[in-house]
Amino acid sequence: MTTTQIPVTQFKARCTSLLRQLRAKPRKFQVTNRGKVVAVVVPPEADKVDTPSEWLGCLRGTVVYRSGWDAPEPDGLWEAGR
Repeated sequence: MTTTQIPVTQFKARCTSLLRQLRAKPRKFQVTNRGKVVAVVVPPEADKVDTPSEWLGCLRGTVVYRSGWDAPEPDGLWEAGR
């Protein structure tokens, strides 16, 4: 990917057209202020669509069931009911 340096004043004036160019021809813009890079503008990574087989079952083995969690306390009252 090619890198182009552009002064911040030019970037401000041509921002919309530069961003459209990123879609057509992916490249990297380094926005400079007095010769120093202050920002880098790059096209987004391609959206990856996950298939169900990639994420189904990913939480398997992470849930723990504890029996008796809903049983009343030995004295017959829940703490919230007191």
